[in-house]
Amino acid sequence: MYEEVIKDYLTTKRQEIHDSRKKLAGAQPSPWAFIPAEPRENFNEVYPGILLGNYFIAKNKEELKRKNVTHVVNCAQGTKSNQINTDEEYFSDTDIKFLGLEALDVERFPMNKFFQPAADFIEEALASKGVVYVHCMSGMSRSGAIVLSYLMIKRGLSVMDAVKLVRDKREIFPNDGFLKQLCELDQQLQQQR
Repeated sequence: MYEEVIKDYLTTKRQEIHDSRKKLAGAQPSPWAFIPAEPRENFNEVYPGILLGNYFIAKNKEELKRKNVTHVVNCAQGTKSNQINTDEEYFSDTDIKFLGLEALDVERFPMNKFFQPAADFIEEALASKGVVYVHCMSGMSRSGAIVLSYLMIKRGLSVMDAVKLVRDKREIFPNDGFLKQLCELDQQLQQQR
């Protein structure tokens, strides 16, 4: 039930963005087409020290250096379709610390197994005044879910507050399975507090 509220929020926000883009282009918005293209920017700072984005920047070591990135979380590590083939070796000629998550962007994928390790990695980076680049292919679903879980686990935000915070900075849209897992995490964290 709660995941439906979050999904409705994300869908409404996505529709608002789609409508505003259509109006800017002079076209009439379509009531059924709420899925816009990928976010306009390759990345956005969604929380101090956390850059959330796509694979373009992740594969550009010089750009990461210019952005003062000290840590990278690849939420789509692998060599198959819809995965990005970067690993510790790829960054071995830099000072960048790396965490690879071999996650698939499908509803049944157990993304929750990565919530705690990724949150710990991101927290370690921020505690050392680092900058973390968290990415997947588009910077919307897998990486969005990981950043949300970090904000919930380490910053004490509810799932809805985390979604609102990140969504104000970047067009994220975790798949339904990830949203359900985030809602389950939210319930677990509320019981612990």
